Amino acid sequence: MVTKNKMVWKKSSPSKDFKFFESRLKDLFNNGLYASQNAFFRNDVYTYVLSMESASGIEYAKRNVVLDVLYSAKKFAPGTEILLTDMIVSKKKYKSIKLERVSSEEARILTLEHVKSNKVKNIFTNIVELMGTTGRIHVTEEPLIETEITLNTGCEINVAADHRFASSVNIKNIKFDFINVCIIEGATASVSEINKLLTYCYNNKTVLMLLARSFPEEVINTLAVNWNNKKLRIIPYVYGNDVSNINAHADLASVSGAIPISPMKGDSLNADLTEKFGHLLEFVNREKSVTAKPTTNPRRLVNSLKAKLKDVDWSNHDMSQLLSERISGLSDKTLYVKIAKSIESWREKSELDMAMAMYSGYCTKTIVVSRDGKTTKFPYSIYKKAEELQNVYRETKENIGGYIVYSDKKNLNNRQ
Repeated sequence: MVTKNKMVWKKSSPSKDFKFFESRLKDLFNNGLYASQNAFFRNDVYTYVLSMESASGIEYAKRNVVLDVLYSAKKFAPGTEILLTDMIVSKKKYKSIKLERVSSEEARILTLEHVKSNKVKNIFTNIVELMGTTGRIHVTEEPLIETEITLNTGCEINVAADHRFASSVNIKNIKFDFINVCIIEGATASVSEINKLLTYCYNNKTVLMLLARSFPEEVINTLAVNWNNKKLRIIPYVYGNDVSNINAHADLASVSGAIPISPMKGDSLNADLTEKFGHLLEFVNREKSVTAKPTTNPRRLVNSLKAKLKDVDWSNHDMSQLLSERISGLSDKTLYVKIAKSIESWREKSELDMAMAMYSGYCTKTIVVSRDGKTTKFPYSIYKKAEELQNVYRETKENIGGYIVYSDKKNLNNRQ
């Protein structure tokens, strides 16, 4: 028996359609809510909406409209979704007063005002004391008795070994106390082109990190065979195959002291390349990057990147993130925060991610705003993104003309 479905058009009502969701979000902000066997509060707004159950297909579609805009905000920077929700549920608007720079100490105090958990406040304060405004932070949930914070020294360069070489030899997490660095701007054409370099490394048992844009098959095969035969200790790395590592050669040069070899500028790969070698200490090969202790100070490059970051428009999030990641990579500090896994650890990690994003935003640029006679400060980039997405949310609601409902003839509501 074939079931016949009927398609019904249900006209939307922009002023009423999302009233239920906005009312729930307001309750969440004011008092907190209990749903799906969890208590949710102001800072949990994204997780709360994600957990909401829908009585019908139409309600599910409406929930997804709200969820999509919150996801876009959270993806931009954790904490943006919280300010965005505040703008959505409040009838009174923020009025911008001025832009200003704040000290790192004021940025810390302002950030703590947004954090609910005392445990997260303590972790965040420890992070700021250890790292300042630069460095890399990795936050994970681990099956531990208590939260651990570990500080490792060493920069991180976002390059990976050539995948063909890595699949032929065992270099996963390989470590060297000392490694030479050779950087080629461009690609090698053949084994014969770098034969002098290979011979030197063989005769002197040189451990070498060789970075280039690409390598031909014969070079990879030669290096892999000689590695497995323990005749050469050369690892070929590739840069420029992703937007995140397009400038990795410059970053590597700044921490190793290597002088890039550029055939386009007249350099010959057949020459004595050892004069342009750089060096790294405590080298570790990771899956998608390398970590090591620098032998030269990258201060000049870091200052240049910071100056560029200040000039980037708030809306160019990709460029801001790219520059921030390069600055962090050049720092000689990496902090590993392992939150002890528990019923509340997901909330603690979420709040900590939010706190670090807010702190970074405050340190970059702050906006002073007022509402209902009260003055407050927000990270400028987060405030502007929330404002933009508030308009997107409003326009999306207004542009929904209606909903198509599929139902059988006996019950027009059973397949909304």
